[in-house]
Amino acid sequence: MALDPLRELLSPLEPATFFERYYEREPLHVKAAAAPAVPLLTPEALLAALLAQATPPHGLMAFPEHLDRDLEVAGLLADPALLRAYVDAGHPIVWNRARGVSPAIDALAAALGDTFGAQVWPNVYATGAAGTPFEMHFDAHEVLAVHCAGEKTWQISAVRVDRPLDAAEMEPSVAAALAARRDEAMARPLLAIEAAPGDVIYIPRGQFHNASTPRGHSLHVTFGIRQLAGFDVIKLLATMALGEPLFREYLPAAAADPDGTRAEALLDEILGRLRELSRGPALAAELRAARAHLIHRGRSPRGQDRAGSVERGARVLLASRPSRPARRRAADGAMAGPIDSTGDFEVFAHVAGAANSRSSVPSYDSIGVGDRVALLFLPGEGSSPPYTLKIFSPTGVNIIDTIVRDLPTGAPQSPPPFEFVVSAKGNYRIEIREMRGRQRGEATLRVG
Repeated sequence: MALDPLRELLSPLEPATFFERYYEREPLHVKAAAAPAVPLLTPEALLAALLAQATPPHGLMAFPEHLDRDLEVAGLLADPALLRAYVDAGHPIVWNRARGVSPAIDALAAALGDTFGAQVWPNVYATGAAGTPFEMHFDAHEVLAVHCAGEKTWQISAVRVDRPLDAAEMEPSVAAALAARRDEAMARPLLAIEAAPGDVIYIPRGQFHNASTPRGHSLHVTFGIRQLAGFDVIKLLATMALGEPLFREYLPAAAADPDGTRAEALLDEILGRLRELSRGPALAAELRAARAHLIHRGRSPRGQDRAGSVERGARVLLASRPSRPARRRAADGAMAGPIDSTGDFEVFAHVAGAANSRSSVPSYDSIGVGDRVALLFLPGEGSSPPYTLKIFSPTGVNIIDTIVRDLPTGAPQSPPPFEFVVSAKGNYRIEIREMRGRQRGEATLRVG
C-alpha cells in the first residue's frame, strides 16, 4: 500500500497518526506551510477544461439563470465571455465526478484509491461571494478537500450522524437525517476554518458541514472515499447463500409446525451454515474482488463519459445465479463483469428470478442465449420521470422502445425489475433517458 500521496497531502502529519486519531473519528485541518508552487488545479485550467467540452459534462452544476433566465448550461459553456462573466460575478460551478478535468487530479484520485483500498472520485467546487451551492449537510462517505485558490470558510458542526452509507437502502434515512438535524447542526458549531491554498481538510462521513467564499473567488477539489462496509459483506453472503438449496428452503407451514420446533431447527441449520460461509475462503475471495472492483470503479470511465458524471460508480453488476453455479467465475481478482455502464443512470442487472441487487460488490456470471435478464436503475440526483428506455440487439435492431413512468430501483415499494430475454450472442446496448431533462445513461450487456 503506497502512502506517499497521502503523506504529501497531510504533511507534516504522518498517515499513521491520521488513521489512528482522525480517520472515521473527527475532522482535521492541515495548514500548508506555504501556497504550493503548482496548485492541484487553477481557475484558468478549470475554465479551459469546461470550454473544451463538446457538451456539458455529466455531473456539472451551474446556475446560468443568474445572468439570463433563458440561458442554459450548454449556452454558458459555448461562450467563453459569458462563462467568464458568470464566474467573475461570483456564481458557483460544481463539477461532480470530475474525471478528466486534469491529469494531476485523476492521478491523485487513483493513488488515493490504492491507499485506502476504496472507490475515490473527485468533485470540483469553484465558488464566489454571490452564494454557496449547498446548505449545511453531511456526506455518506469520507471527504478529503484540497484547497487550490482563494479563501474559503468552512463551518463544521458538532452534529454527526452515525455511520451513514452511500447505499440505496439508506437513502430514505439519510434524507430524513439531513432534514431533521440541519437546524441543530447549524446551532452547534465545532470548527470554523479559514482555508488557504494548499490546505487540506478531512471530514468524516456523517459530519455536518458547509463551505462559503467570504470574498473574491475560491476553488477546491474534494475526494470522496467510499469503503466496503459490513452491509456489503451481508449482501455478499446473501448472494452466495442463494446458490445453496438450504437457503431456498421454505419454513414449515404453520399447520404442520404448530409449536415452531421444526422452524427453529431449520433456523439453527441456516445459522450454522452462514457461520461456515462467513469463515470460508469463498467469502474472503469475494471480498478481495469487491475491494478491487471498488478501486477500479473510482478510475473507470463511468462519470467520465462525455467528460462527466457520477459518484455512484461505473459498473453494471450481475447478481449470482444459483441455478447454474458451474458458470460462476472465480472472484479472486479485479475481473470485468458482463455489463458496463456510463452516464447519469447506474444500471444493475440480474438473471430474472435471482434476488434484486443494487449492490456495489461484484458477483460475476456469464449470460447465455435464452436467459431472461432483469434490469434495475439508479438515476442521478434531481432526475424526474418519465423516461425512455431503449434496448438494441447485437445487430443494432431496436428490440425495445418504451416509456417508463416509474423506474424499478430495487428499493421497497419500487416497481418490479424490467425484464427481457437475450436471444443472440454479442453486445446488447441499453439506453435510458429523461424525457424532459438531460440525464441519460447507457449500458452494454455482453452475451457469450
